Amino acid sequence: MCWRDHRPVWYRQYCKEYVRKWRRYAPPFSYFIAINGERMSTSKYLDKICIIITTLAVLLTVVFMNGKRLGIESVGGANGYEDRLFDTSYVHEINVVMNNFDVMCGKADKTWYDCDAVIDGEKFSNISIRIKGNAGEVQSLGSVKYSFRIGFDHRNSMESYHGLNKLDLNNSAGDRTFMKDFLVYEAMAGAGVPSPLCSYAFLTVNGKDIGLYQAVECIDDSFLMRNFGKNYGNLYKPECEETAYEKTIQSVGRDPQVDSGDIDIVGRSDENSGRDVTFDDPMEHIDPSVFVHGAPDVGPPAESSASDNTSAEKPDDAEKESGSTIAIVKPDDIKLIYIDDDPESYPNIFGNAAQNVNGRDRAELIKSLKTLSTEKDVSPAVDTEEVIAYFAVHNFVVSWNSYTGETADNYCLYEKNGHLSMLPWDYSSAFGTYRSEDASRMVNYPIDTPLLRGLSGKRPMFDWIMKDQRYVTAYHAAMRKLIDRYSGENDISFRLKQIETMLIPYIERDQNKFASETAFHKGVDTLISFWKLRSESVTGQLDGQIPSTFEGQAEKPELLVDASLIELIDMK
Repeated sequence: MCWRDHRPVWYRQYCKEYVRKWRRYAPPFSYFIAINGERMSTSKYLDKICIIITTLAVLLTVVFMNGKRLGIESVGGANGYEDRLFDTSYVHEINVVMNNFDVMCGKADKTWYDCDAVIDGEKFSNISIRIKGNAGEVQSLGSVKYSFRIGFDHRNSMESYHGLNKLDLNNSAGDRTFMKDFLVYEAMAGAGVPSPLCSYAFLTVNGKDIGLYQAVECIDDSFLMRNFGKNYGNLYKPECEETAYEKTIQSVGRDPQVDSGDIDIVGRSDENSGRDVTFDDPMEHIDPSVFVHGAPDVGPPAESSASDNTSAEKPDDAEKESGSTIAIVKPDDIKLIYIDDDPESYPNIFGNAAQNVNGRDRAELIKSLKTLSTEKDVSPAVDTEEVIAYFAVHNFVVSWNSYTGETADNYCLYEKNGHLSMLPWDYSSAFGTYRSEDASRMVNYPIDTPLLRGLSGKRPMFDWIMKDQRYVTAYHAAMRKLIDRYSGENDISFRLKQIETMLIPYIERDQNKFASETAFHKGVDTLISFWKLRSESVTGQLDGQIPSTFEGQAEKPELLVDASLIELIDMK
């Protein structure tokens, strides 16, 4: 008796079905096969083939069902919009068709308005648009060139632009180079950090020119799908309703209601503008005696009275009631500091969740924040490799209007399975252009003490890196890779000059631009110079030739890179 006669019934049935399909789709080869009820084939290889196929099918089933256990993560998939609107080789054309544009500009608030849009010749109907960002500055100039957000899914959640839910059009009002956001997002993505896509678009409304914009992918579900796949985690945008909480400290002494440990920044009120605050350059008059962990103080030390430390800076009538010091106090949750286990203690995180989070989600995030703030080993709570890559780029481009700076905002927090990571957002004030006007200070900004003294210990998402030499080494390596990525054949000047050439006709066409063509060219040249000088300084800091802390730089200023030939204001 042939061994085939002892095969299980299920196996014989499987082979019959397999052969039947084979004969159907491959008739030229059917003469190899004979189905006679007992013998399946005259080919001596057919049984082996069936066994191999069955085994592979079982193995693949096991792998797909246990992918997470085996460490297999789903990857983001292409939605279609990446190679369309975010093709960076040309400037895209967007024409918005709407009835209430003048009304929208007159109100200058965040009300959504119905519209249609034609993007590169393709029409999208029944969508919405609103103003975004700081509309007050644009309104004060009498301009209509606001920043806008287009909501493809606002009216109908099933609608999109080839998978893109929302698009931001940034007017670059504080960036005459038109390249700061673009360059930083590109650098972040090159470092392996999930980052918004960015390209350029010229906007018209009802056929009338509005101007040149940076087109930026909004960080929402479509962004998460592209970067993390269908099983993405939770997204948060920690921020306060206002930029900061302000409390007045009379010049005769501190307000007892203000805890000095909560003060991030101290500025002076302007007697001519009431609530407006002016800030000193925090690196001015550096004195090593005020250093804590190598970082300078920006306000009066906690043990001293405000009057002792600010009298020299205040006007003569500073002791009058109108002359006061303004302390900007930031809530701990947006700094990602663990407070307690009560979700209500984190309103600026959970109140700004992109999805509907439940009690388990909240508990998971709080647990991660606790680990981040209290444990030596943060790896159970942080995607260490990705966060290190983020801060390497972030600290290289010197952005104070951010998590590591004065405002503690302009970032997104991503959490999945208890692991936290940072997502970049809004770098229009990068490259030292947020406060300081001293190019040399910003070019040489120390990579190992990027936090000012007022912020020391209050930015736990960065603090852990400098507490472990393994992470410091990885952080330094990531910075070196960034420098190398824009050197040699991929030199930064070639990259930015290429974009400059592409944008020139649209800068000239833009009648609502905030700076002239000449200022645009000067800004681009300054950005290129800043990047190269910054690369020189950081390379020196990595090699030990230039001090990498505030304290070391204060002791040996002669080692610093001279950037006195450029003006940061040329990039604003």
